[in-house]
Amino acid sequence: MRKFIAMNQYFNHMKNSSVRACAQRSMLNEQRRKVIEEKGYDAPELALIDDMMNSIEDNFSAGEWKAMHAWQNTVRKNNEAEVLVMDNFLWEEEIAGFVYALRMAEQKHFYFTNTSTAVMENIHGFIAAGCKMVGTVSWEEKDYFHTERVLGIEFEL
Repeated sequence: MRKFIAMNQYFNHMKNSSVRACAQRSMLNEQRRKVIEEKGYDAPELALIDDMMNSIEDNFSAGEWKAMHAWQNTVRKNNEAEVLVMDNFLWEEEIAGFVYALRMAEQKHFYFTNTSTAVMENIHGFIAAGCKMVGTVSWEEKDYFHTERVLGIEFEL
């Protein structure tokens, strides 16, 4: 049975957590705006609102967020994708969180297609985080205007 990554529970959990946190922030920003409008910037209620804003937790690292965004981009391009495609650059401190999120999402492989000047740093970072470089991959992606050949490296988690 094929396992499409669009149905991944962990990434859906991350997305839902993000939506909840965003809704809470939006509500607090609206309250903040009203207090400022009615009482000005010196209103004591602002400190409470700011404390509440700061207490909203996303509980995800920058690397985990990049994994979720890679998942969203992969699904957006192909809702039946079975392997996550990472086409973004990762900073050194983001790699562990990225790999952690993929493992939590029970991914076995991912394709790395980034073409920035830091590709070598990311490859070495993935290997240091316990990933194994499997080999090269390529495929064609079509949009309304043209077909593009995508080149990447497959990593095993």
